[in-house]
Amino acid sequence: MQNFSKLQTGFSFLDQKWGGVYPGGNYIIIGSKNSGKTLLALNIIEKFISMGLTVLFLSNQRKKSLEIQASSLFFNIHESLSNQNLLFFNTNEFLTSFENLNTLLEKDKPSIIFIDEIVANTFIDSIQKYLKLLEIIEQNNITLFSISSLPDNDEDKKILKEIIHNSTGIIQLQKSSDKRNYSGQLTIKPNIGHIEGEFETTYKVEPVKGFVTLADNENAILNMLSKVNSEYDYISRNQNFAYSNIYNYEEFKLLIESRKSFSVRTNNEITIIVYEIKNGFVETLELCKILQKSLKTGDKISFNNKTIYVLPEKNNSEEINNLLEKFDKNIAEAFKNIPIADDLIARKKISLTQNLNLI
Repeated sequence: MQNFSKLQTGFSFLDQKWGGVYPGGNYIIIGSKNSGKTLLALNIIEKFISMGLTVLFLSNQRKKSLEIQASSLFFNIHESLSNQNLLFFNTNEFLTSFENLNTLLEKDKPSIIFIDEIVANTFIDSIQKYLKLLEIIEQNNITLFSISSLPDNDEDKKILKEIIHNSTGIIQLQKSSDKRNYSGQLTIKPNIGHIEGEFETTYKVEPVKGFVTLADNENAILNMLSKVNSEYDYISRNQNFAYSNIYNYEEFKLLIESRKSFSVRTNNEITIIVYEIKNGFVETLELCKILQKSLKTGDKISFNNKTIYVLPEKNNSEEINNLLEKFDKNIAEAFKNIPIADDLIARKKISLTQNLNLI
């Protein structure tokens, strides 16, 4: 039986929780624009290069742009390019045929490949081409990191869904509402292997240190939490670790698809709470923020038009009922001067094992 010794990534949260990544594995880093995807990739690339591995980076960004981003992490990317520990090619210029890729793999024998904005690539424009790319990379026992923003059109969404389905693991970044820095919520989700499970943390990007998570500063944070009642209270007030339970709707849909797959594989029932606004008197965002007051750090909430979705972290009946009681209390308090508040909002519980498709 083959023994897979994992590769350390230099990203402490992932290394601590999963013990690293599988050689020959296929991972995807996904998140909204400016969530820090490329910075995380550069952080990991620096570690791989320090281990003596050759890394191929395919990106449509200008080389100078990458050098500037890497310099913010004190990573001398220019030196790595000169030494050919790091190979850089423009994706749309290089990845125009599988022949180009095969020739480079035979010549330079990279151990790791990063493909930036893979869904936006003009060559990988179908699921079939992506699966062919995956086949070539697996035949060469190369570890693949695909990077993707959230696509806009349906065809790209199908390709991204296939990439997620075939991934060994998913690294998802949800940017916080704080526009001053790269920070937010980070989730690592296993798909194949990594039986340690799914983990979440809050992250920020610091000069020199790179990606720093709440877990990295656990002891210091616990001391600072002595004057507050919960971790959530502290995070929500701390500017350096700005946190929001409210997910971008497109990110939330991807999360739901992942949880549905997990529910089917494990036969565990996962419940989602849905609120529908029946009258224009209540604003969607207003109700969303009222519900948010009852949520814990791991709970997730999103909305689309007049519908709000809540995905609780804990899905046992007692926790769900407790959360619903809190929702009812906060809604009643917020609309206490409105005698017909019950007629404005409808609530229901849905199991993800059902055929739930968010529009």
